[in-house]
Amino acid sequence: MKTTLKNIIFTASLLCIPITTVAKNLTRGPYLQMTGEDHVTIRWNTDQNSSTTLRYGKSLDTLNVVTSENLATKNHEITLQNLEPDQKYFYAIYDGEKLLSGADEHTYFHTAPVKNTKKKTRIWVLGDPGRAGTDPDTNAQKIVRDGFLTFSANQAPDFWLMLGDNAYNDGTIVEYDHAVFAQYPTLLKQSPLWPIMGNHDNRSADVDTQNGGFYDLFTLPTQGQSGGIASSHEAYYSFDYGNIHVVVLNSSDREHYKESDAMLEWLKQDLAANNSEWLIATFHHPVYGKSGHDSDEAENMIYMRERFLPILEEYGVDLIMAGHNHFYTRSVLMADHYGMSNSYDPSKHVIQGGSGQLDKEGAYTKKRGQKGAIFITHGAGAGSGRGYARLVRTDEITEGKRHPTDYIYGGRGSIVLDIEDTMLTANVIGPQGDIVDYFTLRHNNGEDPINNPPQVKMQIPTQLSVFESGHFSSEGSFDSDGRIADYLWQFGDGNSSSLANTNHQYSRAGDYAVSLTITDNQGISSSTNSRISVLPSSDTELKLNQPIKVSGDAKEAIYFFYEVKNTEKSLTISISGGQGDADLYVRRAVHPTNTEFDCRPYKNGNAESCEITDIRTGLYYVMLYGHKSFTDVALTATQDQTSAPTPSADANGPYQTALGTPVHFSSAGSTDPNQSELTYSWDFGDGNSSTLASPTHTYDQIGEYAVSLTVSNTQGISNSDTTSAHVLAHTDLVDSCAQGTTPQAEGRLLLNQTYCLEEQNRTGQLQYQFYVNDQDVGKDLLIKMGHGSGNADPLYRYAKRPDQQQWDARDTNPGNATELKIKAIQKGWHYIHITTEESFQGVSLNLSIH
Repeated sequence: MKTTLKNIIFTASLLCIPITTVAKNLTRGPYLQMTGEDHVTIRWNTDQNSSTTLRYGKSLDTLNVVTSENLATKNHEITLQNLEPDQKYFYAIYDGEKLLSGADEHTYFHTAPVKNTKKKTRIWVLGDPGRAGTDPDTNAQKIVRDGFLTFSANQAPDFWLMLGDNAYNDGTIVEYDHAVFAQYPTLLKQSPLWPIMGNHDNRSADVDTQNGGFYDLFTLPTQGQSGGIASSHEAYYSFDYGNIHVVVLNSSDREHYKESDAMLEWLKQDLAANNSEWLIATFHHPVYGKSGHDSDEAENMIYMRERFLPILEEYGVDLIMAGHNHFYTRSVLMADHYGMSNSYDPSKHVIQGGSGQLDKEGAYTKKRGQKGAIFITHGAGAGSGRGYARLVRTDEITEGKRHPTDYIYGGRGSIVLDIEDTMLTANVIGPQGDIVDYFTLRHNNGEDPINNPPQVKMQIPTQLSVFESGHFSSEGSFDSDGRIADYLWQFGDGNSSSLANTNHQYSRAGDYAVSLTITDNQGISSSTNSRISVLPSSDTELKLNQPIKVSGDAKEAIYFFYEVKNTEKSLTISISGGQGDADLYVRRAVHPTNTEFDCRPYKNGNAESCEITDIRTGLYYVMLYGHKSFTDVALTATQDQTSAPTPSADANGPYQTALGTPVHFSSAGSTDPNQSELTYSWDFGDGNSSTLASPTHTYDQIGEYAVSLTVSNTQGISNSDTTSAHVLAHTDLVDSCAQGTTPQAEGRLLLNQTYCLEEQNRTGQLQYQFYVNDQDVGKDLLIKMGHGSGNADPLYRYAKRPDQQQWDARDTNPGNATELKIKAIQKGWHYIHITTEESFQGVSLNLSIH
């Protein structure tokens, strides 16, 4: 039992005369805890020992029921019982006759509705908010708080949840005062807060004695006082509110998630006894995640997924919410995935895909108690900006930046859940109150409702030219009571597509009827159609050996064609001269695109050519595409080559290195149309050369060198390409990203190697480490960073990972140019984290010992 006056219970009929004391001031609260149908717990603190009193009633004019404490204390707690369900009560706190708090329209509580009442309920959810714990002056939490109040028109939620790491860094009482009680004073006295234990909270909370910051500050239902089965521990518990059952688990203490079966067995009993319409589970560590904390590696994330998730899904959990990773992600409706990320299979684990948005694909739908849940991670409950959320890209999953279960990825803010009867709506709120993501989950409860047909909309061009690519979109189509399962485009020229959105080009002029048919997941279809006019091509004709000067903008495509009548000579299409960077594409009979072509040289600058040796009569189409804007680039078609086809040399580059550091040159991309063996001749521009295909060379002077590569085939025909090598001083930093180095997101770094850092947005963080052996002990470490755009901020720490509060060295200057010098380094692991308040890309990093 704790030493505070917990569990002192007063009924609504008890009238006690207050003990006269010297008036004191409140230092914390009042704040609501453990609300139920007929009870509520109210806590507050005074600056001196005192016997304060609590008055409450259904109106401000009749606060005639008075309860009193018998002992003088600084920590005050009263539980009122025998209250009426689903009622609003006003209350006030007095010390003698002095009013300390309340007796106004802003100080009140609501009792919970009767269990399984279908009352509309609003829940506010915050993840990892507690930044003010170590920085009391920060506005980051207040901004997110006020964004919610803007969204809710200053109305408090029915209750709210904090998903852990509520007060950084260690969850002490002082840090909680800064990060919780000073940040949300009005909400705390109007709406009960249900906190979840995070890994930072449990640093000062003893799991065995249930003492310390988290345990001392909150009163939680260990005996099932608010519904559910008694857990006997405040780190995990459950409660009811109307037709909602909420389960709170402890994923931060190994004693609970791994070493003991107590929490596991309690969960089984609690869920077996539950009959609520909605089941929501919360804990701090998400079961799925990649960036930030990896659920394939973190022990508590793995154990929560393998041990507890199957039980939650067995009893039909609807929504699982966690924090820990400092961004926002959510899944589609899914189930049965308990393994590592590489075992995820959408065909097995997705119950219903799509956005779950009523105005698009329609709500997610399931029967109460059946498998299928939405998984939310939101550990970004403090910050500024407007917030954002976007679809996760396939390449982000392939590259390991996002977990394959991630459907939406976003930034700072909070979550509002509105639940009424069999409908749950989630709105993700940015710091300014904007809705950045939303979805609806509906229970059909075994009914067989009439299936409404999907609503089909399409957007197509009204006019195209022959071979001009047009975009055909189904944006705006949706199914109100299910999801769209199939799309069928018919373009009127005999071609079709099953994509939701696609591109198409016509090969002949004329008028075409275009139709779009969509089919929902129950087999009901809807169609619409329109017409498109295709005009004759306006492409410019190329004449033999007659150059055309061409200029264009970045990302602009300009088309030409050349007609081959004589097939005895090979055809060469080439560009040269001018300024900027144009890319050459050639395709026989059909317009080339950025992804479909017969030839594309893949070279920087404007010296590019395509040689067609397997030449046939007919039209060859040419596209010049602006990689950057370009001017006065000469485009020429020639058929003068009668001898064997010329090989193509590719010197790649440009290259960059530090003085004394070898340059690795590459001839990758050099080809011979006859597929004969090539010989290579490199001229490094400093009087040295090589006949290797991909040689290594070290320069002994700083400067920029003209490098050439000549390749020759077995017929003795040669071709050359030029590039440059820029040799910097030892103190200069190589632009590793510009050289095409694969970006690195995390892991161990090596000395004297320059890395390209993975691009990050304003919520991102890169984590690296390196090891110092005996031979380097006592030397100085130089951390250099530069190039790219945005603002990357490095933090360094010996032996432990740094964060915004604990570091040995850091740089917060604008831009990416950074030099951190660490003197007399020690043996062991050293850690570098790269953070950003904005974003950055193209940044290089180098470590060296001096």
